[in-house]
Amino acid sequence: MKYLALTLIWLFASMSTAHAQLNVSKTTLELSESDPRSMVRISNSGADTLYVNLDIEQLLDPANDESLRKPIDLLNNPKILVLPQQLALEPGQTKLVRVVSTNTDIKSDKVFRLNVVPFAGKPLSSQKEQKSIGVKILMGYKLLVLVRPEKILSNIEYQQSSSTLTFSNTGNTSVLLRQIEACNTAQNVCEDLAANRLYPGETHKVTLPQQLQSKPVSVKTRQSIKYTENIVEY
Repeated sequence: MKYLALTLIWLFASMSTAHAQLNVSKTTLELSESDPRSMVRISNSGADTLYVNLDIEQLLDPANDESLRKPIDLLNNPKILVLPQQLALEPGQTKLVRVVSTNTDIKSDKVFRLNVVPFAGKPLSSQKEQKSIGVKILMGYKLLVLVRPEKILSNIEYQQSSSTLTFSNTGNTSVLLRQIEACNTAQNVCEDLAANRLYPGETHKVTLPQQLQSKPVSVKTRQSIKYTENIVEY
């Protein structure tokens, strides 16, 4: 047992951890019928070659359950394309990935997740190097892809009770509630509340902090749609 313990101590002491640095230029891609293309830069700032697989899934009910997804066959489904579908990135290298939508007559947002999944290439090692156990930590991304309707109708409805605020998206496109601030002006007390993206048909309920419950509250939000942002007060 003593020998086993010493062996395990040496094993963990000799373990080296390498972080393969995969980076993306943005996390949300905006598409529409009149602007059907978007690009994202994918780069490798680590020391090893990275290989990257790209696949895309459609969210079937993003307003209620983001786990309901349908994988898209990029070879046979002409509605959305990802080019290329695989990358090899040398250390320090950056490449462009294009996402193209051919959807037409869109009435409400179509929502997808572009999965950027890396795996490391076989490391080159010198015979003179001391052998050690390497642990590679590879971080992938799930990028949001929005295909919006040509005619955007945004509408966030608001209700307030003694303890909660409720925001409902009754429009046809997603709205990012980037910031929600609730204030009791009489007591000069303000609180930042949980932000959220609201898909069409989605409701976002926020519980007020204890010090704001059962008191008159004014609410200010920063709402983003595509490339625009507005301050909306309730």
